[in-house]
Amino acid sequence: MRLPGWTALAAVAAGLGLALSGCDRTLDPDIGQRNTAAEQVIRAAKDGDRERLLDLALVYMQDREAGADSLIAAAVNLDISTYKVAYREHHGAPDNHVVIAGDEQGDDMSFELAWNDSKWQVALGSAGPPRSPV
Repeated sequence: MRLPGWTALAAVAAGLGLALSGCDRTLDPDIGQRNTAAEQVIRAAKDGDRERLLDLALVYMQDREAGADSLIAAAVNLDISTYKVAYREHHGAPDNHVVIAGDEQGDDMSFELAWNDSKWQVALGSAGPPRSPV
């Protein structure tokens, strides 16, 4: 018995979908990279390294320099030897986290990390106008 053309095409598409579902999903957020990125942002802010923060930041944000300066100011009192980091999904999205670093003295800083271009980047500044899809 022959399958009609559309049924055969659907069967092939379903089989391909099942085969691909077992592949490595490199576009999913990497939590290990998230932790490393958060530590890099905290260290750069604590060191007052504006250029490093800008290197770690999303490029399409507006007022990134002012955002970097604000993060540096927030990190001034953070005790680098006693702080702990907590993460919270932002907007319930696994690719967007609010990071809170707090020390034993009650000083803290917070920032947002977003999974973009297969890496975690800090959101500095404001989002600006919507981008058109490419």
